Amino acid sequence: MPVAIIIAPDTVPAILEEADDAALFAAVIRLAVVPQEAKASREALQTWLAGLPRPSGWFANVEAAQRALGPRGRA
Repeated sequence: MPVAIIIAPDTVPAILEEADDAALFAAVIRLAVVPQEAKASREALQTWLAGLPRPSGWFANVEAAQRALGPRGRA
């Protein structure tokens, strides 16, 4: 299940997980912090996420997201 981590300026961080890429895309674009141009496609959204502070991003699964967080990201 894919995961999105969003660490955007002046907003509360978000971690979302959904059953598939389409569901994650739909969930993330509902967030007010996501700019209109990032809502155009999954690729546009992933590009926007890549420009945010680390560890923001789109990850294939929880394990990949945990790797992005580093050792402190593991329970």
